[in-house]
Amino acid sequence: MMPLQFKFTLFLSVIMLMMSTQSFATEKYAVCSTIEIKQINQRYALKLRPEALQNNPVNSFNDYACIKTTPNHQFIFAYISEDSPDSNENQDYNLSILVLGTDQKLLSRLEQKGFFPFSGLEFEGIRLENVPFSTLKNTTVFGLSSRESKFGDPSWSNHELNLFKLNASGKIQQILYHFPSYTYSTLSRSQCHAATTDLVNRKLILSDQLHHGLQDIIMKETKTSHGSDYKTCKTSENKYKRQHIMKFNGERYIFNERNFLQSDGI
Repeated sequence: MMPLQFKFTLFLSVIMLMMSTQSFATEKYAVCSTIEIKQINQRYALKLRPEALQNNPVNSFNDYACIKTTPNHQFIFAYISEDSPDSNENQDYNLSILVLGTDQKLLSRLEQKGFFPFSGLEFEGIRLENVPFSTLKNTTVFGLSSRESKFGDPSWSNHELNLFKLNASGKIQQILYHFPSYTYSTLSRSQCHAATTDLVNRKLILSDQLHHGLQDIIMKETKTSHGSDYKTCKTSENKYKRQHIMKFNGERYIFNERNFLQSDGI
């Protein structure tokens, strides 16, 4: 069985956004360069940690994230902060999002205190997805993912997705709240070479159907469980699939997590 860290590498692109054949074609968002990130950090005195500003792999989780939208080429810069960064106590993380013009002048700003509440797991950071979550003309919807994990035995990792829309007025509107996009857990069996693993992955597909001006989102989820009998060490695999449709109600996309496939919570 593959180790947890290798699994992370395979599933870095957790949010796999597929376009309906009847939707408008759209370009991926570009990831900001290190120079652009440092310029924004300095211009707006964000005080990001120096180690966070080093070159990082694309799609990695960090204290900050930055993309450039198409076709308007605006910068979207998101970063997390703590109220008392020097404290040893566990804290919630605040979220800030800046929308900047091509000249990096501020167009809009969103501040959410305690956006990521402390859950008992290690919060590893955020990333802005480089795929647009709308293929409609003159509509900008972007996704922000977060990851928290516990290492050891057992170990697990949870990813969440939040969606934001840039309104015509320039306001940033959150339209999807804390969607559980990915869960992976593993437990080693000391008497067996294989580990017991549980993976729930949810893929989002844009539909050509609209509600309140935004596309429906088809969500396809897959749960894959690998287990081993503690007496014989014989391994087994079980796979389950479900499909749901999330519709925009004018304020947010609605989903009922109780209807989703659930991790066994190894």
